[in-house]
Amino acid sequence: MKDWKVWLETRMLQESMDLYIKGHDTHNQIDDVDDLAHYLKYNTFDKMWSKMTPEEQEEIRKGGSMHHWVISPDGSFYKDGTPVINFYTTGFTPERKKQMLQGIEFYLKELGIPMGQIQTNTSNMYGGEVIRIPIGQIPKKDTPARLNMSNQNAITIFRDLLNYPEDPEGGFFGISAADLLIKIDNLPDYMSQVHQRDPYDKKGKTGPRMIDFGLSADAIQQRLDIIRQIAQWAVKNGHSELYVA
Repeated sequence: MKDWKVWLETRMLQESMDLYIKGHDTHNQIDDVDDLAHYLKYNTFDKMWSKMTPEEQEEIRKGGSMHHWVISPDGSFYKDGTPVINFYTTGFTPERKKQMLQGIEFYLKELGIPMGQIQTNTSNMYGGEVIRIPIGQIPKKDTPARLNMSNQNAITIFRDLLNYPEDPEGGFFGISAADLLIKIDNLPDYMSQVHQRDPYDKKGKTGPRMIDFGLSADAIQQRLDIIRQIAQWAVKNGHSELYVA
């Protein structure tokens, strides 16, 4: 048995799992402004980081831009859907800032996303300089749905309900998309009720507080519907295998 620290780091702190299609690059799947921000950060800042001097890296760390993900959607996106990307620049040298903006402009153009007039001001939430970049509509593409589940919900659905073996290190691998569709379609309706789980909040004399928000029969069915959509997309687009990790 693993000691408490190892178990906590490898299992307890990995609080969720995603359903993936083997061979499909979700990293480049852009469905909304959140996805776009991650894509831009990966292709600009993340690739630039290793080329920076230790002094440059330290200034950016001290400036706090990394705490705000460097590139992220503006708060207005979460409030009313306004499509604006923020680039937090504190700690960047003028040359690196210029390279970042050139990279952002390049990738937006490559993706066919219009870029509006940028504005430089002070972040209302974090302080420090922020460059706000209004963007146009993100082109719609045929992409699969996404599903993120808590560890316990993933186990309930894939192990307990669909009878897939759990990997010793966690997760479920080698899931046939076609087989998964058959299992879901042949699943009796009452099975969602059998595997529903009541919420609980427990804390013993020692150890962590354990909170589980439960999983209703309707919530199970909603997740099964999304899983079906993902499996159907996989089959339609020539992908045969899925995995949960």
